[in-house]
Amino acid sequence: MSGPSGADWSTVVAAISAIISVAAAVFASVQAKAAKRQAAAAHGEVQPTFHCELHEDNGRPPWGFRLKVRNFNRRPLRLKRVRVNIPPDLIVWADDDKPDTIREILRAATRRGGAPFEIDTILEGVSPNASSPTAYDHDFQVGPRGDASDERRTVELPIVIEWEFVSGEASPQTERMIVRVPIGTGVR
Repeated sequence: MSGPSGADWSTVVAAISAIISVAAAVFASVQAKAAKRQAAAAHGEVQPTFHCELHEDNGRPPWGFRLKVRNFNRRPLRLKRVRVNIPPDLIVWADDDKPDTIREILRAATRRGGAPFEIDTILEGVSPNASSPTAYDHDFQVGPRGDASDERRTVELPIVIEWEFVSGEASPQTERMIVRVPIGTGVR
C-alpha cells in the first residue's frame, strides 16, 4: 500500500491550513462583535427593551396586556405613541387608573381599526453599568364590541411603538410586536 506522494501531502496540509485560517477569522470576527457590544454597554449605549405581559386570564372581562419598556441607555428615551391594530369586533382602551376610564371605553367603542394612544413620556437615562433600568409600564384592556360574539378565542394584536432618544440628533424609531390575547367567556 502506497501513501500519497510529497506533492499530495503538501496539498492536504495547505487545505487544512486554509480551513483553520478561515475558522480563526470567523472566531475573531465573533469575538470583535461581542467586544463591541460590551464596550457599548459599558458606555451606556444599549437599546431599550419592549415586551408585553398578558393580564391574568380568569375567563371574564376585561382581558388585556401590560406594555413594559425598559431603558438601559444613558440617554433619555421619549415614548411618543402606541398603536394597537384591532379586529372590527373588538375594542381596546388604555387603563391608566384615571377617573375618566368610562370615557376611554366609550371612545374605544366608536373607534375602528387602529387605536392610537399618545403616551408622550420620557424615561430618564441611566448611568453605565447601572443595576436597574428606568421603567415604564402601561396597561391596555381588550373587550368585545357591544354586538360581538363572546366566544372564547385568542386574538393577535399587532402593536407599533414609536419612540426616540431625546438627546443627540432626533431619530424616530419604531418597535413592532404582536401580542396574543385570550378573550371571551364562551357564554352565548
